[in-house]
Amino acid sequence: MHRIFLSDPVLDLDVDCSVGWYLWDDEALWPVIEHFATARVAAESLNGVVWHGSSAGGWAAIRNALRSQLPALAIAVAPQNDPRLYKDFTEFSMLAGDQRAATPFRLSDYIHENSLRPQCCIFTLTNDRDHRHLRDHIYPLWSATNHSKAVDHRIVRNGQTHGTMNNDVYWREYGAATRIFDNVLTHRTS
Repeated sequence: MHRIFLSDPVLDLDVDCSVGWYLWDDEALWPVIEHFATARVAAESLNGVVWHGSSAGGWAAIRNALRSQLPALAIAVAPQNDPRLYKDFTEFSMLAGDQRAATPFRLSDYIHENSLRPQCCIFTLTNDRDHRHLRDHIYPLWSATNHSKAVDHRIVRNGQTHGTMNNDVYWREYGAATRIFDNVLTHRTS
């Protein structure tokens, strides 16, 4: 099955950026991104959109998959459940009050209140030594999803903490994530 693969490059482009783009101009950017994705999915007869992100970008990927009207898969590497709990959030706290900034919120609260759309899947990867992140971010997300078959949380046994993951591991898990997504789409649309 074919998909669009969208990723926020800000963490690769700016080594001083610890959190990501989701705090700035989200209200203006989201309709443009959703329109672009919708047009590409229709023009190319694609099955959906893969939203990817790491850490705060993982928060944005999950949030975008939840709010998109398209079939969506969020692949989030060590996503934050609540960006305000992340150690580097303080550098963006001044921006958070700007009218152009997206308001951060707990994804687990959003999922609990709204549940998952039928064509939305969430796939997370977290390193096994990222203990605080597993406790503060992944566990609340996992609990909110009520063990849905459209959600898979994987712990990568590599002895590493937050922020690093081998490319081979990522792409192997990407294959697993897309198989889950395809299975969910097949069962929910037939």
